[in-house]
Amino acid sequence: MACLLIACSFLQLFVFQVQGHGILLDPPGRSSLWREGHDVIPNYQDNELFCGGFQNQWEVHGGKCGLCGDPWQGSRDHEAGGKYATDIIARTYETGETIQVKVDITANHLGWFEFRLCPHNDWTSNFTADCLQLLELADPDRSGTRYTIDDSTGIYNILLKLPETLTCSQCVLQWKYHTANSWGFEPNGTGCMGCGAQEEFYGCADVAITAGGKPDTTVTPATTFSPVTTVTPATMSSPVTTVTPVTTSSPVTTVTPGTTSSPVTTVTPATTTSPVTTSETAGTTATVTNRTTTEEHTTTEGPESTTTSFDKCRATGPWEGKEKETEWCKLNCSLGHCPPDLCRCD
Repeated sequence: MACLLIACSFLQLFVFQVQGHGILLDPPGRSSLWREGHDVIPNYQDNELFCGGFQNQWEVHGGKCGLCGDPWQGSRDHEAGGKYATDIIARTYETGETIQVKVDITANHLGWFEFRLCPHNDWTSNFTADCLQLLELADPDRSGTRYTIDDSTGIYNILLKLPETLTCSQCVLQWKYHTANSWGFEPNGTGCMGCGAQEEFYGCADVAITAGGKPDTTVTPATTFSPVTTVTPATMSSPVTTVTPVTTSSPVTTVTPGTTSSPVTTVTPATTTSPVTTSETAGTTATVTNRTTTEEHTTTEGPESTTTSFDKCRATGPWEGKEKETEWCKLNCSLGHCPPDLCRCD
């Protein structure tokens, strides 16, 4: 019976985790140029550049990831020589310009964005992490380099300030999305939602920066964007109670409630990988414009044979009164993970 319960809970989290996540839309990332009509190989999973998934990034490779979101192992399809890396300049800007970047979040995992720029000027070789420099936010209501998002899906418009003296024929603009919807642990042992290692998404766009005057070859943004197509992974490893299964095609294995506005808690095993330390996020809650909901959540009820001693468990704190979160508490408390600030069992 215990094995059946675990299998059902794993199926439930799989249903939620095959949803899409986020895309670097403007300037378009290397795998998203097809959305603007360029004659390139389309990547219909350009919203899933998440390092091969949480387990692959953190448990197998210790947090390592390709600079454009490819898994650390195997081919780097979004780096020089890869099938999505072309010689197309997606946008041309001017030195010191304040630019608007658009990111489409198709399934919100909370967290923050960061943007980096590398003046590479060479299509034949890969850029390096050492070349990337953080870009400052240019929003009058924000400061620093991290753009914290709220719990909404849709298009986020971010203002960035380009360096005053930097020019390049080919710069790589890197987008990083560090989520915060999973339960993790800081190095000092403190556990919280968003602590420690989290799922990450990336995107790389090729741009040019001139000293003044944009050439006529600047790519004009398309007026509409193609819908996101999500492909369900073919296989997943069977879970056990103490070891998180390793996968290269699925993001972090979280049992997600059926709403998009509530935080999501990870069932973290005792053998949690070494977390990373994240600095305090800057800025206030993000403002989202032109939001369009692009996801549908499927609710999977738990098995009727769930241990009856946990039937009285209910959501509390920020989840109090929410039906789906209450079902989550019943299921997870019966599995031994019952965060007291989110669940209460009388």
